[in-house]
Amino acid sequence: MILGSFSFNPASLSNQQELYKYAVECIQPASSIKTGYSKPRLNLTIFSHPNFPKSKRDNYCVNEDENVIVLVVGHIFNLNELSIDSSESASSTILNQYEQDDLAFLDRLNGEFSICILDLKVQKCILIRDALGIIPLTLAKKDDVYYFSSDTHGLGKSLFGEEPISKQYLISRFYDYERNFHFCPNGNMQKVFPGTYLEITNSAIEQKNYWNPEEIPEKANINFLEATNHLSELLDDAIKVRSKDFAVGTHVSGGLDSSLITVRAKKLLNMQKELHAFTWSPSQMNEDIELAYDERISIRNQCEKSGIQLHFTNVTTEDYHAFVSSWRFPSEHFFERRLTMNAVSQKVNLLLSGWGGDEFIGVPDEALYAELLRKGKLKQFNWLNREQKFRKLAMNVVNKVLFPKRRRVFLKNKMHPENYHYMCHKSVTNRLSPVEHQWHTSKRSHQLSMIEYQHLSQRCEDWYLHGQHIGIEYAYPLMDKRIVEYCIGLPSELFVGKTMDRPLMRALGKDQLIDEIRLLPKSWDHAVMKNAISIQRDCLKEYIEDWQQLKNEEELDFIDFGAIERELEVSNEISKRLGIFFYYLKSTDEYIKNYRQRKID
Repeated sequence: MILGSFSFNPASLSNQQELYKYAVECIQPASSIKTGYSKPRLNLTIFSHPNFPKSKRDNYCVNEDENVIVLVVGHIFNLNELSIDSSESASSTILNQYEQDDLAFLDRLNGEFSICILDLKVQKCILIRDALGIIPLTLAKKDDVYYFSSDTHGLGKSLFGEEPISKQYLISRFYDYERNFHFCPNGNMQKVFPGTYLEITNSAIEQKNYWNPEEIPEKANINFLEATNHLSELLDDAIKVRSKDFAVGTHVSGGLDSSLITVRAKKLLNMQKELHAFTWSPSQMNEDIELAYDERISIRNQCEKSGIQLHFTNVTTEDYHAFVSSWRFPSEHFFERRLTMNAVSQKVNLLLSGWGGDEFIGVPDEALYAELLRKGKLKQFNWLNREQKFRKLAMNVVNKVLFPKRRRVFLKNKMHPENYHYMCHKSVTNRLSPVEHQWHTSKRSHQLSMIEYQHLSQRCEDWYLHGQHIGIEYAYPLMDKRIVEYCIGLPSELFVGKTMDRPLMRALGKDQLIDEIRLLPKSWDHAVMKNAISIQRDCLKEYIEDWQQLKNEEELDFIDFGAIERELEVSNEISKRLGIFFYYLKSTDEYIKNYRQRKID
């Protein structure tokens, strides 16, 4: 993790030294190793958890004239392609590339990283984020001084804690309003977007793309076997380059993506004595609940067959309270806190995740209808409709081919209707304008929209911050840039299965995954969800007693407290809808309180 500040006016930087020290306190993880570098125009601090291998820690490099400083956060996996000296650090390799080719090297990088280049010769700072946005990076400006950090929340708290929090940010971040992942707690802050860089000069801040996936050509003549074999090679290498020097564990569920990563990691990391796999599923349910499907059985069977040590995650009400109060990590997955504690107890410092598989190697059928008909791929079009009767088939053609605007795929409202029920409608509206409707008319448009939407990078940002504080790195092999680019270039017909969806992913798991996982249609993990609802219900009793005091919070004036009161008056029982909303309400209140508090938790 990093924090830096710079100014084109050295006196301004000098005037904010106390503020910088406070920012260090707000951002620094407990027990971290702190290193720094200072010049009249620059402060730089790197925080490294002692759990991480020395070879994998963030690093910086300064040129001989001390007028170019390069900082690399995270990992660049193809350094050997950029430098003939394998002993060079990532930052020194990037420094050499920059001094030789300016920024022409950026589109050649493959990794999970954020980079800062401060070029004092030309009075310029460049902040760069990896193609898929795995490692976060945020810029802020306070008077004449620029700050940048991996921790958006800590940076906002330290610089703008006495100013109002952006209402737009609160509503979007905690209530999924418009699902806009660009917003920051303060208007003087901005995130570096995936696949872009910010160029900061004394006169302007410009955002520029260095990665243009829309320009990837289609590989029209490739067949299914060739595609599967190439993806298999890319995936194995993606796992290996991410795992080097780490004690590796994995996220695992009964789903295809995480299971595939887990069994492949076990086979590839044969030098590691034991592979630990961690699932959100509990070993015991919180109460006697009947499950429509229990994926714990298939996870256990897969791990036993592959010789993998499986760890269940038994969350408690204490875990839930701690999660809701944890303003630094406002992720929706409260199981993750306990899971990572289990991983640390097993001396694991890297978790491989299957996050991102649904978006690129797997494509929803809805994105394929129109394209298959346009290309005359009638056989594959019939496969999509294998179980549909004529009336349903006709409706699919009308809604998904002739009038795709009638079908809004992943944005149906600005906010989930159950959340919207408790919002002041003068503050927010749930109606999407025609321009905001999102639909797909091709496989490529779906994949590109998944990059643009940025829900992938939002979870990565939340988990990165959490992991850096406890000594866990996260890595996402299915979001390797090479895999994403390759899948964007594949023809749409390869993404249609004769009998099931996601044929490429299922083919990658052949002979490695047990059939009860490889051939399972996509479904929810009922054990996780049912157990979570049970724990949440117990915690809500306490939150409901406290909610009245929130009515006077000025920054919560977008909440319709009258709607809550009316519902509680007519029923002694809390509806599931209201219960979930109280969780959001509590999370928002905790965020606001901690953001305001000068004391560092």
